[in-house]
Amino acid sequence: MLHKWLAKQEEEERAGGHSRLTLLLRRLMFWVAVLLLPNLVTLALASTPLGDPADIFSRHGSWPTLMFVNPIIMTVIGYLSVTAYFGCVESPHPFKAFLPMIFVTYFMEILVLVPLVWLFGYFEFIGLISFGIAYITAFIAAYVLERFDQSRAEEWQRLFWQYIKIAVANFVHLAALCVYVIFFREVPANIQPVLSFGLSIFTFINRKTILSFSDPFPIELGMLISGFWVNNMTDMFQTLAYPNVKNPMTFLYIWALQFCGDVANLIFLTHPWFVFRIWIKGILTGKWGANKNVENNDDLPDDRGHSNNRPGYLRRQARFYFWRIVSKLAAIVFYLFISTVLRYGPNSQYYNFSEDPYISLTDESGRELSRLSDKDYLHSVIYVSCNAVFVTLAGLAGYFLLRFRYTDVYVHLAPVAKVLRKNKAFIGYAVAIVAHNGLLALAFIQYHQRIWWYDSLEP
Repeated sequence: MLHKWLAKQEEEERAGGHSRLTLLLRRLMFWVAVLLLPNLVTLALASTPLGDPADIFSRHGSWPTLMFVNPIIMTVIGYLSVTAYFGCVESPHPFKAFLPMIFVTYFMEILVLVPLVWLFGYFEFIGLISFGIAYITAFIAAYVLERFDQSRAEEWQRLFWQYIKIAVANFVHLAALCVYVIFFREVPANIQPVLSFGLSIFTFINRKTILSFSDPFPIELGMLISGFWVNNMTDMFQTLAYPNVKNPMTFLYIWALQFCGDVANLIFLTHPWFVFRIWIKGILTGKWGANKNVENNDDLPDDRGHSNNRPGYLRRQARFYFWRIVSKLAAIVFYLFISTVLRYGPNSQYYNFSEDPYISLTDESGRELSRLSDKDYLHSVIYVSCNAVFVTLAGLAGYFLLRFRYTDVYVHLAPVAKVLRKNKAFIGYAVAIVAHNGLLALAFIQYHQRIWWYDSLEP
């Protein structure tokens, strides 16, 4: 049984009475737009010379960063964020309705950041200010747009403020990722896997939190946000931070952590784990003994696995697992694509993509900072390439486990997945999330590792 939102989307896909050739051409143009445009925008932004951070307005200063690269990235991020919101509340708007928000966000980024950099220079976490401007402007615009529709005034206010909780959780998650990026570049090699483990735990908790926040929204979009958006944001940041790995053995530890995470997600499908979950949940909530029975009601397609109903929980964990696989593969492809631009593009002279072995970079205490050698970069490429094979195998293992062991879950989710992979709206939301996270990771990784802390270095 399909959720009513998904059924509605499927019905709209079939409606229209167009010829098969017309539908084929439309689908072809759709995939060209989906796959080509985001990559071209990302490539253009990554290839733009960011300039010397020690100066702003000289010929080789960082004015491209402040005037173009950062405002464009954050404007796109703001737009993609509210696009996901309007999808959740089933209230689509034409692109022209967002033009005022786009212009306001762009100029607000310039009006706020240029004076800040002029007065204080680039400093840690300035990226959160930029990100905050984008989110605040975008959701104020969404609030204004929704106010014009008085037919659902009470409903949209409830849904709007519920989605704001998701936006705040995303902001907190981004702050944690910034802390991770900063510490990952500073700590010794033996501590880097510990940081990765801590980030995995935080992502697990935040994923569950955002899932509970998404309860009022269609389950397909709720799982997309909690299962894919959160995981993919983490994967994008972690993958683009690989140039900071100080010892190749660290890659083995990171892989082992991710492998254990995949295995744990499959263990969550077992009956003993579900019984243990009810027991520990009862202890933590202080309600042990109130209801410790396992329920098996398979007629609740919207069940998100919060209760003692095992079929709903199994479907949730299966969705989480496969979104985790898709998230990793998307991050790997993004790294292989964008790292070559960062490594060999016009900004490669900055730490830590420096290719010049004769430039010595030191911090304020005089400690020499490592650069990204050809060998180190090759190690990162080899790791993500090998990891792509293991992640694909993990995805196949999960598929066969559902197909032949948890057949009830497979029978429920297979028709849903078949519709989703053909649904333009859903694919659009997924691509928007990848673009959002990719641009965000690109901006923050570059800023924190090269530009926004480069003022503390003396070549």
